[in-house]
Amino acid sequence: MLGLNVNQDSRIIYVIAFVEGEIEELITDKAVFEADIETSFEYEEKLNDLKFQIKSKIDNFKIEQQPVTSPPVNIPANNAETKRPETSISLPKLRIPTFSGDASTFLEFINSFSNAIDSNESLNNVEKFIYLKSFLSGEAYKSVSGFSLTEENYKSCLDLLKDRYGRQDHLIGHFINKLLEIEPVKSSFNLRGLRKLHDESEISIRNLNSMGIDSKNYGHLLIPILLKQLPHDLVIEYHRKRDSGKTGDVHELIKFIKFEIESRESANIVTGHTHKVSESRQFSRNSSYHGQPKIKPNASSSAALNTVVKNVCIFCNCDTHPALKCNFLTNEQKRYKLKKEGLCYRCMMHKHLMSKCQVKISPCETCQSSQHNFLFCPKNKAKSSPLNEPKSETDQKILLSSVMNSQDKPGNFVTLLQTAKVEIQGNGSQKVMARLLFDSGSQKSFVRSDRSKL
Repeated sequence: MLGLNVNQDSRIIYVIAFVEGEIEELITDKAVFEADIETSFEYEEKLNDLKFQIKSKIDNFKIEQQPVTSPPVNIPANNAETKRPETSISLPKLRIPTFSGDASTFLEFINSFSNAIDSNESLNNVEKFIYLKSFLSGEAYKSVSGFSLTEENYKSCLDLLKDRYGRQDHLIGHFINKLLEIEPVKSSFNLRGLRKLHDESEISIRNLNSMGIDSKNYGHLLIPILLKQLPHDLVIEYHRKRDSGKTGDVHELIKFIKFEIESRESANIVTGHTHKVSESRQFSRNSSYHGQPKIKPNASSSAALNTVVKNVCIFCNCDTHPALKCNFLTNEQKRYKLKKEGLCYRCMMHKHLMSKCQVKISPCETCQSSQHNFLFCPKNKAKSSPLNEPKSETDQKILLSSVMNSQDKPGNFVTLLQTAKVEIQGNGSQKVMARLLFDSGSQKSFVRSDRSKL
């Protein structure tokens, strides 16, 4: 009767474990599920503690009830104390990581599973199979989902996972690639980057050693690769300190990197100085968006206050007229050029905001305001449009030419034509040099009047 109850209880346990595995696949909120599991584990630990205390009291009671059949033996006090039952301590729960098919985590998973489940003699193969499936997800679970829960399939499933994800050549290639893809460190003051480089290198090397790959077999190839990822000053220091008799010893390089990191960390603790911002970032913080030094609003000089806009046109680079009087571009094209080059809309010279401009300018011709020029006057912009805006004499000319080197952007109207130097000879014997323009789009040919008289 007792054996029947034990078998029945075992079957119930198997069914419950299998159903739990199926339920986990249907769970959508993993956070709530994990919280429930934590609570169940806590209750289980409390029950185990109570069972242990009850069992200890029962054992002590049985010992006290047994008759004494032999003379008492003097037991030292220290030995008697060592045989007393120790208080149960709640240790942290050991968790096996879930394996989803990433070959880089297979060694960690299979070692944890083998020690906790596979080598546990109190579990049969069906129970181990149930546990194995519960720790799989993604592609790894799909590869074994077709196996039925039998003792024979457990070994087959485990062998399949080892053959697919535990191939030594694939794992070796993965760890070698990790070493080759280490992120370089440009500055020796970047302790976080150096620490990351050291840890990733040491982890990959130790994993290769655990697989029987000695670092002496690849040290001569790996050392130059790691040195390229280090700052130049550390490379010089390494060659200065390295032992000439240990060429190709990658462990010596790892120890050197660790020593340099610890030395700099100790120096920073003593001096209280840390390098958190690189030179490039410091430069960018002290510079404006357009590469010009920032000017504090309150730090205005008398020279800046008394500066008058120079009579040089920024649109055609001509010094015969100011920029506002330029007829080379339309008002819309002028505004586009100012915006493109990041110039002030008020003075049209410096790269600062219009609200920060302190340059003296002529009053607006439309509203007589000194806060803006007539190009950006709200009244002038409301009146102007592409239909009624007066066109300049230059805009009314139609130039038919072959564009050899130009950019199709507003504000850029430079046209380059092919030229050639030629020797012209007229009716007489006189020869002169002239420059010929090739305009394949022109409908007529023109010649200078003095050249036509030759």
